[in-house]
Amino acid sequence: MRLICSVLFAILFAYGQSTVCVADASSPIDGGWVGYVSSNDLYFVLNLQSKGPNDCTGTVGFPRESEDVTPIAHLACNGASVQTSIVHGSAALDLDLRAGTDSMTGTWSNAGKSGAITLLPLRKMSRASLLPFAGDFEDGAGHEVVFSESLGLLYYFDRTTGRTGRLFPLENNAFFGGPTMLIYLPDFVHAAFSSPQRGSAPSVVLTYGASTSHLVRRRIGTQRDVQFAAPGATIAGTLRTPAGRAPFPAVLIISGSNGQPRSGFYSENDFIADQFVRLGVATLTFDKRGVGESTGASGDNGAEQVAAAAFRFLREQPEIDTARTGIWGISQGGIIAPKVATLTPGVAFIINCSGAVMDANTQEIERTALQMRADGFPESEISDAVAFQKLKFHYAQTGEGWDDYATAYKRYKDTPWFPDPYVGPPASQTDTAWKFWRESGDIRAADYWRLFQGPVLATWGEHETLSDANEDVTLFVQAMREAHNDRFSIVRIPNAEHSMRIAKTGGVKETRSLTSYSLQYFALLGQWLSLNGIIH
Repeated sequence: MRLICSVLFAILFAYGQSTVCVADASSPIDGGWVGYVSSNDLYFVLNLQSKGPNDCTGTVGFPRESEDVTPIAHLACNGASVQTSIVHGSAALDLDLRAGTDSMTGTWSNAGKSGAITLLPLRKMSRASLLPFAGDFEDGAGHEVVFSESLGLLYYFDRTTGRTGRLFPLENNAFFGGPTMLIYLPDFVHAAFSSPQRGSAPSVVLTYGASTSHLVRRRIGTQRDVQFAAPGATIAGTLRTPAGRAPFPAVLIISGSNGQPRSGFYSENDFIADQFVRLGVATLTFDKRGVGESTGASGDNGAEQVAAAAFRFLREQPEIDTARTGIWGISQGGIIAPKVATLTPGVAFIINCSGAVMDANTQEIERTALQMRADGFPESEISDAVAFQKLKFHYAQTGEGWDDYATAYKRYKDTPWFPDPYVGPPASQTDTAWKFWRESGDIRAADYWRLFQGPVLATWGEHETLSDANEDVTLFVQAMREAHNDRFSIVRIPNAEHSMRIAKTGGVKETRSLTSYSLQYFALLGQWLSLNGIIH
């Protein structure tokens, strides 16, 4: 039997993503299992692989505390039965378990305490299998929830409360989720979808804790999968159009960095697209190169060329009003948006969500300091990390200073801030990261903002930690003045972090506990589009 473990990108580790494993020929124990011991407030994930009769291996992680996983030293299995002892702190947690269809049940003992326990499976599904559950659902009394798929999982966004999270599949069209985006137990959210019935709309029974809602699918528009050519790739995407009479204003949605699907890592792109469609605006989302159904080599270099091809494709669609077609970009998408406008004509407006205006290497150095500070590192360690980052990017840009970099590498390699997500430096001169940083470091969004003449909405969260938002605002205003463009608005979203979720610090560690998007941000989109005559 073979166990397939998803290899996730650096940005997912920056947001506390634990590894999820899926067995492809399966022993009942194979895969990821999440457990929680309430009396000890202990949250853990087991990844198990059966290798033959009475032979299995596994790892354990404690994702609320770190992204690390370690091999399980004491593990025995026999068919569906598992006995293991995992070490947490100074005590061992002993588990005696048996796997069933939808759970693994048994007993636990730890530090003189014991009790019953249920572990739930961390499975994934294909995009095609998840799409029947995606869409807009409502109860007729104002409660609206959007479901979307991303990278094998289902996500939800409650438009009434702002709550969001990920859902793992069980049997019979049921899903479960935990109290936060990245903490999966104790199970807090349950979604039980109806089986498709001819002549009736799909529905879902959604439970948050003790609150239950019965929601029925609502069609707010239409959508279709599309393909278009881009340099070195065929790009797959989804075109959404609102109800009503064409032509419609339209928005190209550009993802942030790394290998993101059309929906975004946590389906944030789909939730934003849903908001635009409700406002009467068509949208195009797309899988980045080498991701999902898009071909080509993966990587962020040249992302603006792909986005320009996507924008041209969007404007060519017969239902689109080309005079009212613009860009919404988040993070890297917001950084490259003004450059896209120089590569293709007709970008009528830009909405920049958390995209830095400074050069990429400076942004990375500031990100390190801001995220470490938000996560409680002492200033002395922050100073060391910043000094190291400066050595790293100096070498990336000039090819000089390797000896100084290598000496610092040896000095700091065992510090807690050294690995991703804070620094994550390469160890050798042949690492491909150097080429990426050399090329990306030359991108300065301010150089392209000063060429853009259309309306701009630029937003950063109050708790932005991927760049210094105050410096970005200063550079952006200066660029707009040089462009002689006074049609811009700058909004800092209260209590929001980089992805517009409600936060207290914006730190990496806090991401595990986030539960909600800022509804103020979603409302702002409609207000700004109306103010600028893009929607009526």
